This record gives sequence, structure tokens and C-alpha cells, in this order.
Amino acid sequence: MMTSSEPFGIHIMIEGFGAPRQLLSNSVYLYSVLEDVPKMIGMRAVAEPQLIESGAFSPGNPGCLSGFVMDAQSHISFHTVPARGYVSVDFFTQQCGIDRDRVINLLTSSFALDE
Repeated sequence: MMTSSEPFGIHIMIEGFGAPRQLLSNSVYLYSVLEDVPKMIGMRAVAEPQLIESGAFSPGNPGCLSGFVMDAQSHISFHTVPARGYVSVDFFTQQCGIDRDRVINLLTSSFALDE
């Protein structure tokens, strides 16, 4: 029986800067990230990836593309702000044995992050 102090998955959050604006605003490319990265790390999507574009809300929020994909026991989500070369990525899996460094490298290279 699992106790509350035992690990129950891996949660990785990445806040990245310096990504090419054209990449962060390319909905076809971003959708492919949501399709390809899960396959590369052994996730089994239970629904089609979702990608949503929001317009500018204010000078501080110049618009973004947000995406997510759900797995039976995992998820990947992101929010891009192309005008700032910024992306925030959230990854969770219940697979405690997954290679964290590989996941981080796949996600940071997918968004071509400088920082």
C-alpha cells in the first residue's frame, strides 16, 4: 500500500525566454509539439490535443497561444507569449521512473529556448 510520503509522479514546470516569436505563434508547429512529445516519452493520449489562441487583453498581456494534451495518467500544457519570446510549460506524469532530463530537454528544445 502506498503511503502519502511516497512519490506519486513527477511534476516539471519550465519558464522559458528567448524563443523565436515566429515559432511561438505557429499553431501548426505547436500542435505538432502536443502530438509528438508525448509519443517520444511513452505517453498515450486519451484525447486530441487542444490549442487555443487568445488575443491581446492589455499592454501587459499581448496575446498568447495555449495548448494541452491529456494522457491517462499525465498531461502537458503550455502558454506562449510570442511578442515576448516567452513560454510557460507544465508537465505531470504518474510514471515515477521517467527520465526527467530527457523530458526537460525535449520540451526546451521544442520551444528553442535561450533561457
